[in-house]
Parts: sequence; C-alpha cells; structure tokens
Amino acid sequence: HATVPSSALEVALWSEAERMATLSEDLSQLDFERERAVVKNEYGQNYGNVESGLVWAHVRRAFYGADHPYGHLPIGSPDDLDRATLKEVRAFHERYYKPSNAVLTLVGDFDRRNAAALIAQHFGKIPRGSDANPVRTHALAPWKGDRRATIEANVPRSRIIVSWPLPPFGAPEYPAIRVIARKLAHDMEWFLVEQRHLAERVRWELDDDLLGGAFHLNMTFREGADVEETLRVLDHTIVELLP
Repeated sequence: HATVPSSALEVALWSEAERMATLSEDLSQLDFERERAVVKNEYGQNYGNVESGLVWAHVRRAFYGADHPYGHLPIGSPDDLDRATLKEVRAFHERYYKPSNAVLTLVGDFDRRNAAALIAQHFGKIPRGSDANPVRTHALAPWKGDRRATIEANVPRSRIIVSWPLPPFGAPEYPAIRVIARKLAHDMEWFLVEQRHLAERVRWELDDDLLGGAFHLNMTFREGADVEETLRVLDHTIVELLP
C-alpha cells in the first residue's frame, strides 16, 4: 500500500502499474540479491537479533504444524531466502501478480471520475492474466492432548505461551470470542499478577486468519515462580471463568 497526497495520485498509480506490468522483465540478478539482503536484514532486526524474537516461529510450528501455511513466520527464514532464485520470483510474479488476482482500493480526497480515468490509463493496458489457483483450506487436525515445546532463549524471565485453536476469520462466533478473550486475559492478569504474584505480566493475542484462528496467552513469570504450578492455576482459573 502507499499513502500519498492527493496531488500525487497519478504518480502512485503509475508506480504500482509499472510494478505489476514490468517487474519480472526488469528485475536483474543484482536487484534480486540486493532485495534479498534487505529482507534478511529485516529478519535479523525483527526476529533473529531480538530478545525472544524467534519464539513465535516455534509457537507457530508447534501449534499449526510444519506443513500448514501458518506453521512458519511469514517472512520465512534465512535458509528459505538463500534457496530462492530469480527464476522462482519471476514465475511467481507472472502467475499471481496480475489484474486477475488483484484488487485496487483508493481511499481519500480525490475526484472519482479523474481517478477512474487514471486507473484505466495506467492499468488498462496490462494483460488480465490467467486465474490464480484458489487458496486451499488447511483445517487443523484434531488435537489429542496437549502439545508442548520448550524453547531456550536469551530472556531475563521465563515465559509461557498457551494457545487454543479458534474458528477461521469470518466465523459467526468471532464477535463473542473477542469479548471473551479480552475478559479472560484481563481476569488472568489480575489473578496471576496481582493476587497470586506468579507472573510479572500477562498479554493476549487473537489471530483471526482465513485458514484458522488462535487465542494466545503470553505470561512472563516472576523470578522463582514454578511453571507447573502456574499452569495448574491457569487451568483452574479458566474453568472458573468459563463455566
């Protein structure tokens, strides 16, 4: 996406249309290697060189499974990036980066007729392209018991992340799930931090994704707190809060 002044609307449309129309032709090996280095640097800044940055990679793998689309970080890994080739990038662009697989959305202060004319001018000449393959669903297999993963990380305090599978995005239950998740996290923080003094903080995240959702409770222990005791308290508290 791009945020530009309304006076720069045509420049933005021209730029995106050029990217769609010519990227696979104009991208050189040098350009590809330069951009790969940028992404690897972003990986280091956001994950590899950050305290507990790779924890969520392990959580995703344990929760979804390595074969699920969500079973890895969206950015991939340095090994994934090193294995990628310019030929693969070009093939992906030719297959998916086409008008037949794109939605253009404009929001802001602009004249609708002028915008429509500019869109037709810059995007109208791009071949439609073939239809992309539909997204395959990857339903989570039923769980048998708990899944646990122990991760060694350079962090000052032990941490536990407890995750539960949820319906995919758009499910009719989601409004209620959001309310329950917020209430549960608030009550768990009060109970574990303020009352039992087992945790320093409790945070929650809700993944409302197309192929499956998840609710995560992320707890940082106080020094000396017992992990198994905290898990027992957690289970007991959830049963009390969600009869």
